[in-house]
Amino acid sequence: MIETPINILCEELNKIVTHIRDAKTQERIIIAAANAGSEDARMLLTHKTDEKKFLYNAVIISAYGAYERYIESLIDEYIEKQGKMLQKFFQLDKTIRDNYIENWKLLHKNLQYKKYATINEKDLVKNLYDVIYRGKGCVKSECYYKPNGNYKSKIINEVFQSIGIQATNIKEYCKIPEEDALTLSYETIVNNVDEIIERRHIIAHTSGKIDDILDGDMLQLYLCHLKMYAETLHDFMNDRLIERFWSGLKEEHSIIQADNAMKESHVLVFKNVNGVLFVKDQWVTICMPKGTYPRYKFVKVEEIRAVKKSGDKVNEVRRLTPKSTYFEVSMSFNDQTIIKQKVKVANKVF
Repeated sequence: MIETPINILCEELNKIVTHIRDAKTQERIIIAAANAGSEDARMLLTHKTDEKKFLYNAVIISAYGAYERYIESLIDEYIEKQGKMLQKFFQLDKTIRDNYIENWKLLHKNLQYKKYATINEKDLVKNLYDVIYRGKGCVKSECYYKPNGNYKSKIINEVFQSIGIQATNIKEYCKIPEEDALTLSYETIVNNVDEIIERRHIIAHTSGKIDDILDGDMLQLYLCHLKMYAETLHDFMNDRLIERFWSGLKEEHSIIQADNAMKESHVLVFKNVNGVLFVKDQWVTICMPKGTYPRYKFVKVEEIRAVKKSGDKVNEVRRLTPKSTYFEVSMSFNDQTIIKQKVKVANKVF
């Protein structure tokens, strides 16, 4: 699972939001002090417009910097975990295999960029040898960065395609709060994120006076949308990664399909179970029915009940053993959202 990048981003965005709120508080204090007769406060108020511009510039640049690091960390985690899971170069996605040498050449050409400062040229050459001649799956994730950043949604889709991911249904992973469901769309969220990136470009590369700035409330709204989009990408990439893991499982040895579901107690019911091992408190992989997002999850088995023969008493058991056959098995899980018929459960996680 990919977890660290989104946690780091959320922490950095929370700090920026705190900075915006502190700026509002400071402004109220200064206004109150000026009204009370403080000359220093009155002098500070004369700089009010400039301070708002400085705040705007700082927020936009800081937010984009955190976002760019997040996108590249997401790429790192996806490629690194896929490499550890599959281990061999020939097992990686065909798109990665087909374009790796050309992307490696481009990375080698762009090593002067600061984002590649930790890459040693000797190690980079060794990596090409390990991947192409020794067949290892340890591809360099930096080969799939955009040297100039500017990760607008269109660019992100291009990056995803370069590592074998079709981004056609990303919007299905977007969790819009119920209170915003009627007024906010995924398209609006993406447009606002793209606008942050464009505003950062203007600040960094345009000379002269910038009059089109956002106030504190709008900046907080845009940061909220940035976080929602980042969380969407996080859930989408995790789903693609677990999908690769699921496709490598041997169904006859590790996967069982539910015949029924008991929503109230979060229980799945399975008929005629045999040849598999499940243990209470283990983590398992869930494959949800088509049209459900996310498609895959890791969840914990909280309880197992089994009936060996029709008419027998239901018993709580610690484990199901591969050498035994069960007329009916029920398992409860620590995630209420998986309770659907046609769910598949695998006794493995990565």
